[in-house]
Amino acid sequence: MVVLNAAVLDDAARLAAVERGRRTLPRLRIPLDGIARLAARLLDAPMGVITFIGAEEEHFAGSFGLPPSLAAGGQASTAYSVCKYMVSIDAPVSSPDMLADDDPQLREHPLAGEYGVKAFLGVPLRDADDRPLGSLTVLDTRAREWTDAQLSTLIEVVELLGPIPDRPDTAENIVEDAAAEQRSFLSAILDSMGEGVLALDADGEAVVFNRALREFYELPATGSPGEAIDAAMAHLHQRDGTVMKPDELAVARAMRGQIVTDTEAVLCVPGLPDRYLLTNARPIRDADGRRIGAVSTVRDVTGRRRTERFRDCELAVASILNQADTLTEAGSAVLQATADALGWRYADLRLVDQTACTLDRIARWHTDGHDVSDLLPEQLRPDQASVATLVWATGQPIWVPDLTRLPVVHDDDARRRIDAYTERGLRALLCAPVCDGGTVLGVISCFTDAAEDDEFLLTGFLTGVAGQLGHFLSRARADDLAQDLGQARADFTSLIGHDMRTPLTTIASYTDLLLDDPRERSDDDRHLLQAIARNSTRLRGLIDNLIDLAALQSGHLSLQMCDVDLTAVFAAACEAAKPAADAAGITLQPKLDDDVHVTGDPDRLRQLADLMLAGAIAINPGGGEVPLALTCTGGAAQITLCGEAAGDHRCVPGDTSFSAERATARAIVEQHGGTLTVTGTPDTADTGLIIRLPLPAD
Repeated sequence: MVVLNAAVLDDAARLAAVERGRRTLPRLRIPLDGIARLAARLLDAPMGVITFIGAEEEHFAGSFGLPPSLAAGGQASTAYSVCKYMVSIDAPVSSPDMLADDDPQLREHPLAGEYGVKAFLGVPLRDADDRPLGSLTVLDTRAREWTDAQLSTLIEVVELLGPIPDRPDTAENIVEDAAAEQRSFLSAILDSMGEGVLALDADGEAVVFNRALREFYELPATGSPGEAIDAAMAHLHQRDGTVMKPDELAVARAMRGQIVTDTEAVLCVPGLPDRYLLTNARPIRDADGRRIGAVSTVRDVTGRRRTERFRDCELAVASILNQADTLTEAGSAVLQATADALGWRYADLRLVDQTACTLDRIARWHTDGHDVSDLLPEQLRPDQASVATLVWATGQPIWVPDLTRLPVVHDDDARRRIDAYTERGLRALLCAPVCDGGTVLGVISCFTDAAEDDEFLLTGFLTGVAGQLGHFLSRARADDLAQDLGQARADFTSLIGHDMRTPLTTIASYTDLLLDDPRERSDDDRHLLQAIARNSTRLRGLIDNLIDLAALQSGHLSLQMCDVDLTAVFAAACEAAKPAADAAGITLQPKLDDDVHVTGDPDRLRQLADLMLAGAIAINPGGGEVPLALTCTGGAAQITLCGEAAGDHRCVPGDTSFSAERATARAIVEQHGGTLTVTGTPDTADTGLIIRLPLPAD
């Protein structure tokens, strides 16, 4: 609820002060319209206004965005004022939505009804005697909640204006006050900027060295600009490391008439990481074009430069790993690239020995005088206290920004190592796990001689490098497994090709001799011999299929490539499979596009068709329909086999009894540059097989 205090509003002393303030404030050369605009933009509002409340009228001293009909003449009836509420209680007043307010004074306010104003936030303006004379108010046509931060911002803007002057309007006072106000206003603006600002006067003397620039150089807030620039010069270097001379400063070059754009320097403060500064500078000229000084702006681009170096390092690490067979071979080069990108002094890499359960150092790199490899053994056990073993145990990176400021360390060995690190000039430490999924495979550790504070950027970078190492180890292990699997496949093929096939041939031969023996045998004996012969033949066929599959997968079996009419191949296969399908109660439903040609081996493609149909028939003993489609789509010949079988069977060669046939089919397809995809899942009603073979180029 808002309050109207007639005693305050009608106070004669206050009204007299309002009249003096109305005359004095505009003469101080403070950009009052600019202040109103600044307040509105800082609070993301469309309107801002500086007003004084008189006896019957509200006077506009500065405004931004007000409707012309409201601001015409520089004043309006107090009925349109919200400033009166701030003056009445001498405190900030706000409303998030006037139209929805419980107070009828706001709900029926003319600003809301005639101009669509819904929300406002205002702070009172006072004179030197602390009397409320008016307010700085921002208004919005949207309903909105005003935050404490926005209120604080508006109060700070009011503080820039200071007390409303209440002095005789002498020219001397006006000029003096205007100069003081402008100096304070300019100083506040410069100190609120995130960029550093340095300015020289016509004599080359430093007159501005703002707060941000002092923070860049770790300088105290006190002290003149001249003292600050003298202190800063001791730490400023060129990109090549040479100390920068005063006449090489961008602002000094601007004093000579140059416009300087994006010149870079390095700030080297002992005990702190190097920082990279980007400077722009230009001369300051008066209305007649005379050079009266120079100004430069300075930005800290350390994060950007580090990010660029880190990106280049990750590319370099990828290149190193691509050319290496083992991580032991690549380790030193990877560590050097990583430490160079960080600008750090020592790095080492350890891998987990799963058999011995130790963390073994495989590589290290260091600059002169910073080798600390002797402080830890080559092999670390899990029970040895160290940052590396802690990272190994937790799988999380550990960041120590300053070894000299660690809390109490109770382990004596760890305490001695920390003391040794600092004695050798090392201050910060970062360790990251090298992982494959959730398994820690190793640890990479880096040390530097300066305290660091950019934990997020540095940890993210080293974790990324560790991820590259983990991927390399995972890929190497996968290659080893693939090689072992290939050898096992070759051994198995050799086994079934000789050690199984030879005795099986002997069994089959003797069985045939017994069956061909003219001597009379009982029916039981003959049935047994026929079963042996039948199963021997089946087993020999399975062995032949496995040998054929191994030859296809290894690429040792060459294909006789030519133009093949795929439509004719599948039509013939369907015709050949019809008797077996009829016997199983299965209806084949081929739907084949005409004249579909591919480049391939006709015998192998016929084998593929036979395998598909035989598998579909064999795993559907209860009968059913088996649709088979051959179409051309997306630059490929597509064969689709699907259907509905009785019970829970699927009309796809996906049953475990037909895994060899399916593997053979896949090998044939892949040898022809195609793909084989099983659609659906074993527990769904619709399961299918889709084969795509490339069509010949036109």
